Amino acid sequence: MIDSKIKPKILVDAVITWVDGSDKDLNKKKAEYLNSEKESKIQNVKTRYNQVGEIEFVIKSIIKFAPFINNIFIVTDGQTPKIIDDSSSWRKEYREKLKVVDHKVIFRDFSEFLPTFNSTTIETMLHYIPDLSEHFIYFNDDMFLIKPTKISDWFKDGIPIVSGKWKKLPQKIWYYRLKHLLFPWTLKRAGFKYSQAHSAQIAGFKEKYFLTHHKPRPLLKSHFFNYISKEKKDLIDQIKYRFRNYKQYYSYSLVWHKAINNQSLILKENNDLLEIHRPHKIGSKRVISLLDKNELNNSVFALNIQSLDLVNASNLKIILNWLKTKTKINLK
Repeated sequence: MIDSKIKPKILVDAVITWVDGSDKDLNKKKAEYLNSEKESKIQNVKTRYNQVGEIEFVIKSIIKFAPFINNIFIVTDGQTPKIIDDSSSWRKEYREKLKVVDHKVIFRDFSEFLPTFNSTTIETMLHYIPDLSEHFIYFNDDMFLIKPTKISDWFKDGIPIVSGKWKKLPQKIWYYRLKHLLFPWTLKRAGFKYSQAHSAQIAGFKEKYFLTHHKPRPLLKSHFFNYISKEKKDLIDQIKYRFRNYKQYYSYSLVWHKAINNQSLILKENNDLLEIHRPHKIGSKRVISLLDKNELNNSVFALNIQSLDLVNASNLKIILNWLKTKTKINLK
């Protein structure tokens, strides 16, 4: 007889969105949809799409530091990262975790919006991944785990745990009101903070929003279906943009804010992330110093290093070697 008081272990998947910006076919396809020189300059920012093989360390960090992860879904546009071929020599238990999911699969009922070059649109459709678990953690390809984690670091009694801090909505701050009055075009710049604030407003928040960090995101598939996909028209209004648009919300931020309203989200204001911005500006010595110093901080288990593709070859080698050592694991 099974004890009804024993809570079943939840299954947790990982989802990584990935693109190889050096792919000539992708760039040719993208060029066909760029409508103007201005838009071309915005959307062809190299660092948005370029990669330096860091997805290998994202995946290995998940396997090493989050062994409870069931499947690792890699969402791509007809591309396959090199690590998939490399995994052919891995032990079966690790090799079978990796599953590549094409955009055509998650957009199967919305194919008119493909191709898309918009990460905001793509992440809105993650809940359409076949066989995705109710509980999943969403990674970008610049997010790494650097210390052991447990399911309880991400979910408590099945409810996502999200770290960040409460901030006033921009229109409640005189500086932003003045800025938008004098420079109205800045309203059309969909920055990281603006998009989260916009998401909160859509969810009904009028004074403040919960600003989260650029780190792996614990999510519930049912939240996406209940808060995003319920009205087809609203979903289409979100995913119709092939390139980023200031009118869009961040799907993870929207579902989190709606979950806050329904008391189905756990908030914590301590930071468990090390963020390194502009590594090409501060140099590899400073980057490694920050990484090594963080080893003493047991509360930080996630790492985000942005724009690695802008780092020069010698410094990049040093940083990637650090990641290689940190995520080293015997998979064969």
